[in-house]
Amino acid sequence: MPISEELVPGNSTLHSVAYVRLAKCYKELGQIEEAERLLKKRLEIEKMTKPREMINDDKIEVEMNNGQSIKTNGASEKLRLQGNELYKLRKFKESSEIYSKALELDPNDILIHSNQALVLLKLNELDDALVHAETCIRLNSKWSKGYYRKGCILLEQKKYSEAFAALQLAKNYGAEDADLSKKINLARKQLKNPQLLSFQFFCCML
Repeated sequence: MPISEELVPGNSTLHSVAYVRLAKCYKELGQIEEAERLLKKRLEIEKMTKPREMINDDKIEVEMNNGQSIKTNGASEKLRLQGNELYKLRKFKESSEIYSKALELDPNDILIHSNQALVLLKLNELDDALVHAETCIRLNSKWSKGYYRKGCILLEQKKYSEAFAALQLAKNYGAEDADLSKKINLARKQLKNPQLLSFQFFCCML
């Protein structure tokens, strides 16, 4: 049902408002991917509501589960989704270029940094990939995917003790799947002195 944008700026329907509020709740719970799915639906609704107008590139403010305030920029979000489609087609170079443009518009978007870290890993640009993974951690130190991205990159760099610590932190902050367990085991097997693992992980937690 259409509503006045004066009541809720940037949202022209009750459905849009509902999706934004649900996305905020999921962000507070640390469920970033579900939050981004809801924001994408909100954009689709706005396009259908105002087909002849440009969607307002306002920034939707939401809070992360650690209390950080972040803003999702409408223009950068569109670019991120374009980059995602290119990634699915395995056009990694083109995807990275799109993510770079998106970050110029919104340099603090944690999802874009995460995606850029992944695609740069695919391109074997490991140092640059690590920068984006560490930026994810800086933006939200409790988001498991930031540590997972970092751990995967460090594995490729053969920095096994650091990779093990990062992957354990990913698990500690809620990530739990077969792929993560495999990577943790891989890092453990590659270490010459597995007895040091618990100590190194403890140091990372300090």
